Amino acid sequence: INTHNQYEYIQRCIESCLNQNFLGKYEIILVDTSKNKIQKFYKKFEKFKNLKFLKIEETSKYPCVNQFNSIKKAFNYSKGKIICIIDGDDFFNKNKLKFINKYFSKKNFINQDHPFKYIENSKKKFLAKNNFLKKYKLYKMFINNWPDIYGTSCISINKLLLRKFFKKYNNKQFKYLAIDTLLINFGNFKKCLFNKGNKLTYKSINLQNLDDTFSNKLSKKFWSRRSQQHVFIRNNFNKYLNLDYLFTQLISLILRT
Repeated sequence: INTHNQYEYIQRCIESCLNQNFLGKYEIILVDTSKNKIQKFYKKFEKFKNLKFLKIEETSKYPCVNQFNSIKKAFNYSKGKIICIIDGDDFFNKNKLKFINKYFSKKNFINQDHPFKYIENSKKKFLAKNNFLKKYKLYKMFINNWPDIYGTSCISINKLLLRKFFKKYNNKQFKYLAIDTLLINFGNFKKCLFNKGNKLTYKSINLQNLDDTFSNKLSKKFWSRRSQQHVFIRNNFNKYLNLDYLFTQLISLILRT
């Protein structure tokens, strides 16, 4: 779990991890970069031996870099063979670990389950939508080959594969890209990306969502992130040229001038 000033939601997140319908052993590692002290808040969870809290300082002004560093810190403390990542404002279905262990315990994999989007102010939920065009090869080849990305909390990954990822990449070069974008595309490069499991994750829609920072399509940040994503993909695919890439380069050039 990585969290930053999410005290309104973090208890729900922790409890969804503790209350898993899973008979095997598992650990919960929470990394908190909040500026406030965390000891008082987490005291109620001290009795759970499989739950570990880490308090670290933010090292960057870029939220995506801090998120990347938090998850890497938790990874360095982890002992399990499979890693399920979650943001502090999201929460899991009670069968998440049971499903992941059943289908992926013997595979080299990155899996992205298909989540509910949970609207906090209305307490309503709806299944995240797929872009139906992305299943067509011609669309991927000529328009845009980005996979659907539902969020960090939907990602589960084999630990050995995550270790390779952290050895190869750091977030300093891609300061506007959240780790979910990097991991899902990394899974595409390695041809080990799966999209299995519906409704295993609840993705919180609230005022603290990281993606809201980049939601304004007229802003320089929006196009900078888009450009960085193309650079990341081009670094891994030799034959990569599509209309979205050319359009993004054009807009980025205009914004720079």
